[in-house]
Amino acid sequence: MLPNKIYIKDDPLTIDEELMGHEYHKLDIKILEDKKLVVLGFTTNLAMYYFAKNILTFSYNRKVSYLELFPYDTVDGVRFAKNSAQLCIDIEEFIKMGEAECYIADDMDKYKFELDFKTFYQSVTFYFPSTEDYINFAKYLLSMSIYNRKNRVKFYSEGYTLILQYCRFVI
Repeated sequence: MLPNKIYIKDDPLTIDEELMGHEYHKLDIKILEDKKLVVLGFTTNLAMYYFAKNILTFSYNRKVSYLELFPYDTVDGVRFAKNSAQLCIDIEEFIKMGEAECYIADDMDKYKFELDFKTFYQSVTFYFPSTEDYINFAKYLLSMSIYNRKNRVKFYSEGYTLILQYCRFVI
């Protein structure tokens, strides 16, 4: 089972040996304009876990209002699939958070957040009104990957559907 206690002071780029040792742990972002669909598909819960953990610790340790994750081999502890789309994260209002550690609850619906998203060519941008929304989004993904209650969720924005999922191959 993946740890439910996240140490905020960890290096945001902490990478697990299992994650880096096996190329099947990936994030594949697909944009299907004709179907108005965006899919963030993680091949394993471990890939989702480290993606969420790294964006969470990154937000606590740096004043971040905009992140660009380009689909190269490995970015911020996340291995992108070949030909994956780019992911950008835009936070409207940055709030410095002071927690040293956080526990991830097994009820992912506890983490409320507002998320808007837009696509442009082979890029998707997530818009969060505040750092709190962004952090709750990361905690939502962590809860999803740790406790395996759901492996697929949908969000909607301006006629588009966003699907976040991981395969049921659980580490």
